[in-house]
Amino acid sequence: MIGLPNHHTLTRLGSTRFVRKYLTGIFLVVCLVVLSVFLGFSYKSTSLIEDRLLQEGQAFFRQIELTREWIDNHDGVYIRLVPGVEINPYLMQVPGFKVVIEDKDGEKYTFKHSPIVTEEISRMAAAKGIFKFKITNLDPINPDNAPDAFERASLEKFGRVKGTISPQRERGRCPLPIHGSLHSPEALPALP
Repeated sequence: MIGLPNHHTLTRLGSTRFVRKYLTGIFLVVCLVVLSVFLGFSYKSTSLIEDRLLQEGQAFFRQIELTREWIDNHDGVYIRLVPGVEINPYLMQVPGFKVVIEDKDGEKYTFKHSPIVTEEISRMAAAKGIFKFKITNLDPINPDNAPDAFERASLEKFGRVKGTISPQRERGRCPLPIHGSLHSPEALPALP
């Protein structure tokens, strides 16, 4: 004969199920809270890192502006032609412009204007993994300097807002691009 479970056994089984459900619910709530905290930290950390990268990019941008301003204030610079120094073929296309000069001792020098110096600084920095600049405009002479879609949108915006410098960024894009308006000297308006 099979005996029926007594009332005490049923109560204990019911309370065990209740405790299990209760503990499972608490565990799920704790997991959700911990997950929310980690997601919040992750979002905040990403935001802080991108803000820091933007600040560093703006500092590099300002340094390039100062370098270009110094060069433009001196109407460009001539540097000695030594192995490894290239003559800008696009400047050679400017009629009557002295791209290469020679001193009384026979040393040759080539002209460097601010966009070329910026490009050379960019190449040096990129080789060292620091940053990379790209000089472009809506109608570049050098086809290698043609803007991509994001750069074109920034250039068009700069064209509408004269004289302002507005670094921009696109979150989540790697590397984090920062676009700013650099102005060429009047003598050489479109020679990036």
